[in-house]
Amino acid sequence: FGISPNPPLTVPAGIVVCSGSNAALSALSTVVGATYAWTNSAGNTNLITSPNNQNTDAGPLTVNEVYTVVLTDAAVTGCTISKTIPVTINPLANTSVTPTSAITQCPGT
Repeated sequence: FGISPNPPLTVPAGIVVCSGSNAALSALSTVVGATYAWTNSAGNTNLITSPNNQNTDAGPLTVNEVYTVVLTDAAVTGCTISKTIPVTINPLANTSVTPTSAITQCPGT
């Protein structure tokens, strides 16, 4: 009996998005016919568009989160491997515009 190696799986080291945006989650593997399962740090699929796809979106996000993808190579080795992707949320800029002088509006505009 031999020991099967873990299937290869590559994910980004981290993702940064603005508050209220979606994060593009992606997993890369050369395993043909592999299955994928995405979850958040609570272990559920809330806000994940397609939790069983190799690539999916999560969002809209407003707090930092860690997503986990589990790849299963059921066809060849039966092995699984998981990787995590931390998603950092940058707050939206709080800006306001104040005119520095009187505003003149011409007729017809």
